[in-house]
Amino acid sequence: MRTNVFYGKKTVLFPFMDNDFQYFIDLHRGDKKGYMGKFSLCKMTDQEAKLYIKALLGGYQMFIWTVMTKGKDAKRVGFIYFFDVNSFSCSIAGMIDPEFTKKFVKKFKRGDLTPTEDATRTLITAAFNEFEFDRIDGDVIKSNRLGYAIHRRLGFKQEGVRRKAFRNGDIQDDIIMMAILKEEWNNGEEFTTNSRDTEIYTASKG
Repeated sequence: MRTNVFYGKKTVLFPFMDNDFQYFIDLHRGDKKGYMGKFSLCKMTDQEAKLYIKALLGGYQMFIWTVMTKGKDAKRVGFIYFFDVNSFSCSIAGMIDPEFTKKFVKKFKRGDLTPTEDATRTLITAAFNEFEFDRIDGDVIKSNRLGYAIHRRLGFKQEGVRRKAFRNGDIQDDIIMMAILKEEWNNGEEFTTNSRDTEIYTASKG
């Protein structure tokens, strides 16, 4: 699984390499809202964080891909990864550079496919078609309206809520439990471009 390269319409996913560690750590530390939850590395030194990630990778509990844009100005913009992997399911999460994401807010509001969604869709397709998972979980912090809308637009269904299961400093929040099954996925071709979820996100941002 670690050696596969996956090609989306807007992004390319490369296996995580040693020279990606510092960028991975820096992105986590820049996550002021705490959306990355349980993998927050903010309280670790660089060396501790690197050892922690290596332990997860070495134990096959986590698989990371580096997200690169396409074209002549191609660059590394973030990561997407599987965790809590077992023989039939996994959880999916990702982190894209906030400065890069800001460039695509207008496109998201119009219902266009953004690079973040493209990378997620590409890896979901691989998860079901190549790795033969039956189910993918994707929990979202309740206040992360953009993350929730992206999951809904990709076909994830809400299965429940873990109340006050997330804490970031003095702030507590609910975690929305979402998932998608293999039989519900059509290689991302039914991506909803004018969904109610886009409208909800747009309204919440004014």
